[in-house]
Amino acid sequence: MPEWIVPFSGRNPSVSQELNFLWQHGNVYFMDNHRAAAWCWFRHLPRETRARLIHIDQHYDTAWVDPSIAAAQAALLRGDLQQYLDALHPDPHLAAHEIRLFAWDNYIPIAAASCPCAFESFVFFTSDVGSPPHRLGARTRRLTVKRVTSTLAKIPPDVPLIVNIDLDYVFNEDQETPDGYSARVLPDGAVRRLAAWTRSVLDTGQALVATIALSPECCDGWPEAERLAAVFAHEMGEPFALP
Repeated sequence: MPEWIVPFSGRNPSVSQELNFLWQHGNVYFMDNHRAAAWCWFRHLPRETRARLIHIDQHYDTAWVDPSIAAAQAALLRGDLQQYLDALHPDPHLAAHEIRLFAWDNYIPIAAASCPCAFESFVFFTSDVGSPPHRLGARTRRLTVKRVTSTLAKIPPDVPLIVNIDLDYVFNEDQETPDGYSARVLPDGAVRRLAAWTRSVLDTGQALVATIALSPECCDGWPEAERLAAVFAHEMGEPFALP
């Protein structure tokens, strides 16, 4: 049965440090941003398994974290969600100030540094927004429908996958509409195609878990983010909808 692990708190700003909801149905998760994504992955990733992370997002989500801090979080990744969300670390920009450790743009390098044996490799499809994942040795691709489709089709079926998708991938903040919003660069068909692929690799068991973020701040607000989520969820056959 579907479960609200973090109950919906309203259509509030997410910013980088908050989480307005986390919804789970089996090994599928929807959330307003990817702060909790790494915690979700490790609920489904056996300790002896090495998985390939497929990250499809407008942004890299690989912001810098002090390596000594990033490498010491295995217990939080496999522990209690509230402790994971509440964990603090020194603010690199403000002396004597602490901020939440897991943000919407740094959870991937923390997971990779803390549990390096959990990842076989990393594949990123982005619009080149944010800090590139050089430290991860990741393969990075510029987002196009053709490139995503052809690359995903070539993944060997025996490679376990973690599927991490942010619906803001259909926008590009480097391109603006006349009213100041991020420009839409991919059609709904791209959303349906990716949702269908996600459903297929989940059904075969190749994908261990899928984490989908709405990112309303990067999708021209909650109405469009929810509409895209409805398109994605419908194609996947998932009963997700916000109250």
